[in-house]
Amino acid sequence: MADAHINHKNALTYWESIDADVNGMLGGFPYISKVDLQGSKNFLAKLGVGGKSATKLGRAVDCGAG
Repeated sequence: MADAHINHKNALTYWESIDADVNGMLGGFPYISKVDLQGSKNFLAKLGVGGKSATKLGRAVDCGAG
């Protein structure tokens, strides 16, 4: 299992050193590309989220993997 290889102490050390802003979260990229945004929009549409006829959500979770 890949998760067994995660060094949680190193991960915490890394994320504690990163600024909690767009630059820090995007790893130095100054913007999010249109391709990335469209991919996210397409994925959410498959789940019925977003768009004019979409279901309203009371909660969401961000499980981004970088």
